[in-house]
Amino acid sequence: MKQLQNKLRIVILSFIFITGIKAISFAQDSTASPVLLDLKYYVSDQQVPYVIVKTKTKKERKFLPVKGIPVSVYLNEESAASLLGKVVTNEKGEGKIIIPASFKSIWDSSSAFTFKATSEPVGKTEALSGELTIKKARPASVL
Repeated sequence: MKQLQNKLRIVILSFIFITGIKAISFAQDSTASPVLLDLKYYVSDQQVPYVIVKTKTKKERKFLPVKGIPVSVYLNEESAASLLGKVVTNEKGEGKIIIPASFKSIWDSSSAFTFKATSEPVGKTEALSGELTIKKARPASVL
């Protein structure tokens, strides 16, 4: 009789434990995930460098693009003088900013840069910010 009661307790506790874990995992999936802002820098041989801004959110364990987010990108500091440009993310959650020719003197004078991106709150999306620091490669010396 005691063995039967012990087995019954184990079955009941197992059932409670398993259903409790599933309830917790569903609760985590249903919570709203914040929107993320990423920056990527690209340059190829003798081409104008540019920055890609990407916004995404995580839903059901997958990253999904967020469109319609206005983003301002700055070089080194957030000021009107260092504004590279403004862009609104497209259906893929991406926006491209080409580094203007007016920044050539700043670009040539230093080897390390920080790109800063900010956005204002839009709808249910909070204000976003992102940062990317790069270091330019030194040309190989010829012997």
